[in-house]
Amino acid sequence: MARNYHVGSHFSTFEYGVKVRNAHKGQDAYSPVYDQAFLSNPTTVLMTRYLSGFRNNNYYFNAYPSYGPVTDYNKISGDLNNLIAEGALALDEPATIFGSAASNFDLTERISSAYAMNTIEFGHFRLQTGLRFEVTQLDILGYLVTNNATSTESTVTPQPANNWYWNPLPSVQLRYSLGEDTDIRAVYGRGISRPNPYDLVPYVTMDNSTNPLTISVGNPDLKPEHANNYDLLFEQYLKPFGLLQAGVFYKQLYAPIYYINNPLQTTGPYAGDQLSSIINGADAQLYGFEAAYIQHLGFLPGLLNGFGISANYTWTNSSAGHIPLRSDIPKLQRQAPVSWNFSPTYDKGRLSTRLGVTYNGTSIYQYQYTNANDTANLGVRGPAGDNYLYAHLQVDAQASVRMTNSISVLVQGLNLTNEVFGFYNGSPQYVTQREFYKPTYTFGLRWEPRREN
Repeated sequence: MARNYHVGSHFSTFEYGVKVRNAHKGQDAYSPVYDQAFLSNPTTVLMTRYLSGFRNNNYYFNAYPSYGPVTDYNKISGDLNNLIAEGALALDEPATIFGSAASNFDLTERISSAYAMNTIEFGHFRLQTGLRFEVTQLDILGYLVTNNATSTESTVTPQPANNWYWNPLPSVQLRYSLGEDTDIRAVYGRGISRPNPYDLVPYVTMDNSTNPLTISVGNPDLKPEHANNYDLLFEQYLKPFGLLQAGVFYKQLYAPIYYINNPLQTTGPYAGDQLSSIINGADAQLYGFEAAYIQHLGFLPGLLNGFGISANYTWTNSSAGHIPLRSDIPKLQRQAPVSWNFSPTYDKGRLSTRLGVTYNGTSIYQYQYTNANDTANLGVRGPAGDNYLYAHLQVDAQASVRMTNSISVLVQGLNLTNEVFGFYNGSPQYVTQREFYKPTYTFGLRWEPRREN
């Protein structure tokens, strides 16, 4: 609901509303595992029975020449009943339970909210103030799955949990007009980032067949992350069509959510184990500079007036605060220090084209460094350091040609430079994973019904 009103000669608007969202999320998976774990005298089956014709003489950049032949998964899965009848495979119930039940959960999340906002204009100023209240209620059911040392059985114990919290989220935005096409904005807003649903499931998986034990835990006590956001932004509208923006920002983060992979725990109930967990960290901060430019270059002569440019750049710095079991203060997870996009466009007559170049700098994917695990004393840049995402520079392109008023021909190319995706620990020389996907090309026709004149 909204109501317009005047304070003297100043135009104003008051708005208010309510919203309720009730989400029921869950998973009930069953993934059977077939192996020879419980067969006393299993039948031998050769892989030559299931070979495919696949070969690759340049596999992984010729690191594995003459790769192949390999097995065909469809042949194996299609022959499962015969393998069971022959005594070559049997259902491994403990492994099935361990691999299925820990992923199952039932979660209900109800968010009730109400807001009020007022906007008033006076002279060159436009002031907008607002307040939003949110109440979140959670009911969660997960499962504790434990394998015994010999993996002859798995036990499943239901783990119920519930939680609720409320949040006031105020905001203030002041815009000052420097002219017809120029303004400055100062903004404050408080925001919330809720945990992923499955992160709240109180699951615990313990694989006692490994040494040290491998343990993954959920966290039903995980709190939402909050932020006080401060922004100062300059805007210049360009003619005939365009926009130039530049600004600085600062974010105070409270109880940020961190994904932790500690290879060896030294304290607590999982001391000596390999543990993956999700926790709330101490207060953190993030600040930086951003700029954006978009314009259709219609003022250029002739065929050149179909060109346009869209570009943006962001530089950030951050501090994650104190992380358990380490003395340093790392950067925030998954926060690239530099990112930018550059996209030249061309639209003229029946032709429309886009080129997109996107860059994200290297960033921490998961914290795993601890002082105790750095046995070689190589520090956070050594092989015991945090797990990082590679920097990523991707080039995409697309074009369409309108053949008639209703039919267009489309072509698209993604990842044209075959950019690497992967991870490393500490420094790039300590590679943990590298993936190449090659370019993807798409061709098509689009038909949009239109009324012909």
